[in-house]
Amino acid sequence: MTHPSGMTLKYHFCEKCGTKIYKEGNGFGFVGMAILQAGTLDGKGGEGEGMRIEDMKVGAELYVKDRVSWVGETAGAGQCREFS
Repeated sequence: MTHPSGMTLKYHFCEKCGTKIYKEGNGFGFVGMAILQAGTLDGKGGEGEGMRIEDMKVGAELYVKDRVSWVGETAGAGQCREFS
């Protein structure tokens, strides 16, 4: 899929259920990084148990202009008003 910025996004899905798990982009600053769907991190953290959101380091938050008032900023993460 091509994003309005011209960057191409490659989507990765769960082979069992088809849920979108993460995206990869080829735009500046995105090569070698994953754009993770945070809601997919609901595991217990053990071998074969899936990853937990607590185990991840958030590098950036996207669309913060639309953040609901009761969700705070993630300390140390870049804050992007939009994804462009």
